[in-house]
Amino acid sequence: MLTQIKAILKLARIHFLLGSGIFYLVGALMARYESGSMDWRALSSGMATMWLLQLSAHFLNEYYDRDGDQANRHRTLFSGGSGVFAEGRLAPKVALWAAAGALILAVVLLVFLTRALPTFGVTTAGLFALAAIGAVGYSAPPLAFVERGLGEMDVTLIVGLLVPIFGYSAQTGRASLTFALACLPVAALILASVISVAFPDFEADRTTSKRTLVVILGPERAARLYAGLLAIGYVASWLKLTLGVPFVVLIAEAATLPVAMLSLIEIRRGGYKLPLRYALNTFLGLGVVGAIGLAEITGLFLAGIGD
Repeated sequence: MLTQIKAILKLARIHFLLGSGIFYLVGALMARYESGSMDWRALSSGMATMWLLQLSAHFLNEYYDRDGDQANRHRTLFSGGSGVFAEGRLAPKVALWAAAGALILAVVLLVFLTRALPTFGVTTAGLFALAAIGAVGYSAPPLAFVERGLGEMDVTLIVGLLVPIFGYSAQTGRASLTFALACLPVAALILASVISVAFPDFEADRTTSKRTLVVILGPERAARLYAGLLAIGYVASWLKLTLGVPFVVLIAEAATLPVAMLSLIEIRRGGYKLPLRYALNTFLGLGVVGAIGLAEITGLFLAGIGD
């Protein structure tokens, strides 16, 4: 039993929850900056709802991508799946049951919150529904976005836009077009990070039905796209001053430039196509997004104290 529990936890890839948690908190802190207050019950319960949905997506992706994961010879901590099915540690149907259970719990919790908290209304439920369609549809038919060349955009829209807006809505009961526009520069960085995760899976993905941007464009052009997205993300961030984002947030974001430069240097060195450097290249690609998210949290927290 203990062995199976460990396998299920590995299947869940819990470490990926950190990324969505960061951008959910960005949305909540933006709402706090505007209103001057924070509803801690809405913060914690909304994050739990979002994480349950994300876990459901993880389990579904493990199930539908098991053939590709079986063929993968370059698995890293952040790419290539968990490896649980390739190791024969669990039956694939366990992932389906786990996905269904997590999704049901997320919906039940959301329904409860719409009755318990005033900010959880039509807007928040609608944002959750859109995120659920994208999360489930990433790998599961009939949508299977990852097989249509839309997987990276799907993840970017969820993590870069819907998650922070959901965090904002959980505090305010509404969505904000201005805040959504302010999320776009970081969304470009998130898209870049999703591309970086796909480099180690290139050989395995192109032998299956997956159509990642790395498969469609090829590693060389995908690497150039990655570099371009980093540049766009950092340059466009300064436009957020016109959208009410505190200046201290932009300074904090600018302080993460060394991480981005390290990632670009690794790309320049060919880390995206050298198996021995896959882990470092992927780590730096995700590190840019993690650093920028933590910078936004720090900046918004400081801005809130200042006010």
